[in-house]
Amino acid sequence: MNIKIVDLDNTKAKELENRVIKAALGINRDVNTLLICDREEARKLKLKSYPALMINDNLESEGRIVSTREIMKMLKRYE
Repeated sequence: MNIKIVDLDNTKAKELENRVIKAALGINRDVNTLLICDREEARKLKLKSYPALMINDNLESEGRIVSTREIMKMLKRYE
């Protein structure tokens, strides 16, 4: 499963990445995370707000740091 975390603030991106890793471990999923903190790369994705969480190139959340529990629910949909 491929996860993209997009944010212009590396601190928020790291926090979201930590939650993704905890969620994946909690439900025994293998994930590959990619942090995108570059303004030009982020712009190409045409997001409305940051941080954003994408799973397998599908936008799952934007504009807030979602909880670990919410991320678990999102990951389960990609079984």
